[in-house]
Amino acid sequence: MNNPLSEEYLFVLEEEIRQIIDNTPVSTRKMVASIVKQSADDSSKLFYRSLLKISQARFYLDHELVSQRLQTALTKWVIDLFHGESVKAAQTVRRQLEIGSAHARIQVPTLLVMHGMREIKRGIHGSLKHARLPRGEIAQAVNYVGILLDVALGVMTAASIQGAERSARSSEALRQFSIGQDFLAERERQKAVLADWAKDVFLAVHIPSEPQDRLLLGQSEFGLWVLHRAKLFFEQYSEYALIAEGVVTVDGLVDLAYDSHSHADRLALMQKIKHHIDRINAMLTILFDRSIEIGSTKDPLTQLINRRFLRTAVSREIALQSVSRRPFSLIMIEIDNFAELRARLGESGADLVVQKTAAILFNSVRSSDSVFSMGRETFLIIRVETNAREAAAFSHELVQGYAATHFEINGQSTLNNSLSTGVTEYDGHPDPRHLIDRAALALRNARSARAEKKVGSA
Repeated sequence: MNNPLSEEYLFVLEEEIRQIIDNTPVSTRKMVASIVKQSADDSSKLFYRSLLKISQARFYLDHELVSQRLQTALTKWVIDLFHGESVKAAQTVRRQLEIGSAHARIQVPTLLVMHGMREIKRGIHGSLKHARLPRGEIAQAVNYVGILLDVALGVMTAASIQGAERSARSSEALRQFSIGQDFLAERERQKAVLADWAKDVFLAVHIPSEPQDRLLLGQSEFGLWVLHRAKLFFEQYSEYALIAEGVVTVDGLVDLAYDSHSHADRLALMQKIKHHIDRINAMLTILFDRSIEIGSTKDPLTQLINRRFLRTAVSREIALQSVSRRPFSLIMIEIDNFAELRARLGESGADLVVQKTAAILFNSVRSSDSVFSMGRETFLIIRVETNAREAAAFSHELVQGYAATHFEINGQSTLNNSLSTGVTEYDGHPDPRHLIDRAALALRNARSARAEKKVGSA
């Protein structure tokens, strides 16, 4: 069966639930529901204590907000699963599908879920043993509990596998999109950025001035591109690893050059840096030569990345942040008064405004950032290595620059152009949807505040 969530498979699972319900006396189901309700909170605590002993699980569970939410949700889930007389097969399967999809979004390994499910089963069985019931009734209860939990795990796992496969396809499509984004121009852009950095660092080292931040390649525009964008579509190639290693090596040499008091030593270090920069350039050429022109995942109107790849991109940044501990932020953007623009300029004119706005946004960001089309007049920027304060400052500059731009559309000038923006910084929650929803909320709040201000000044 290619599709783990085919209608046939779901029907089999629903039928299995109906059979265990029909074969278990109402009194036994009620007794299990009562015991589970009494012990659900303790079972949830045991579940998380057990998982947190596994180092792999800490990334998903060490955030306080998530732990509190999940513990409460798990308690409710256990109680709902064994809801006495009112267990409904279709409803039970549907709920497990939702949970499995959530596991896929935050990329919780199936092995962790299976481990947790065993802990829950062990806890409920332990409570049943202390219930002082006839042996036959305990056997029925244990069978009932085991089958319901196993079916629930089966549905969750199938949903998680399908979600993971969908995510993998989305990730590959996003990679292909990135490759297809006029890669020849991108190659020249990155080579120019690297050359500019080399020139700046050579001058800074040879002509010392007042104390200033060191010009490290890893923190430059090129270094950020290597970490956040090149990794996306070149990670599988050995040349990418050589470039990443080269960046680290160069920064080590730069530190030595800054610290050296000998002109001869600095000169020798600069020669080594130049050698590594030339090697990085050569690797860069090889990587881009591997690329092919693919643009099927672009939004057709704006030529930006389609919104369906946003979760994949945010998930990648979350994974990077878990290692680097560097911040990143989302900026959601909307063209103001778009309905009025459509009425005045017509649909084709409104499309031209959207296209021009998309071009402005794309040309305003760094090559390490990503710009998505979220709908006709709505956009989103992933601003890497940037906290909320810095993202808000960038957003303000963007809004100011846009307001000063006048469009000529079908012979009509569009004046008083404006954008509304919502900014949010990654807060440690592992589900990418949580961060995207926060950005959308920030945008709604910004629009509301703007409307209230407009009414107040009227």
